Amino acid sequence: MANCKQAVLVLVSSSFNTGLKIARKPDGSFDTDPGKEPVLVTRVGATITAKQLAGMHYRMIDFNEKVLAEGVVPASGELKVPADKPVWVTELTR
Repeated sequence: MANCKQAVLVLVSSSFNTGLKIARKPDGSFDTDPGKEPVLVTRVGATITAKQLAGMHYRMIDFNEKVLAEGVVPASGELKVPADKPVWVTELTR
């Protein structure tokens, strides 16, 4: 990780489109409706601590590719992904 130029962190425990339906038919096949936006997400928070991440730039992004937060991982290597924001992916770059 200390030499890593790019990394991605994903902490989504569950996500699905609004109206998503999957039902098994009697013949064993599936009847599906992919639903539509917005994407519904069960949010997950975490604190990641890895000294190797220190100094990496991070961007926390939602499903609509909106940047929710960005910054630099401190010298402690601690990165907090908050559960109160709809973070889908956290990009890390050096």
